[in-house]
Amino acid sequence: MTAVDVSDGTPVALDVSAYPDLRETLQTTVVQNLGPDDLYLDYNDEVSAATGIKLVGGAIWEIQKYDSGRPIWMISSGESDVRVLAFD
Repeated sequence: MTAVDVSDGTPVALDVSAYPDLRETLQTTVVQNLGPDDLYLDYNDEVSAATGIKLVGGAIWEIQKYDSGRPIWMISSGESDVRVLAFD
């Protein structure tokens, strides 16, 4: 599991490089927003509260068959402590 700090400034790409022994694509990835603020996710690097999928503090989102070649971008409405887990 990796930890990522996401703020309301610049979008951050979902990074699964901490798992080099896994396939580059089609792995199951779990994103957990520990909060305290809301997290927004989208395939567009211009993700915002108006365009992204909202993940409230404490929520978990499972992405089946995640393709790191087409990254998901994250931004927070303030500050979010995010955990990422990837597995085959």
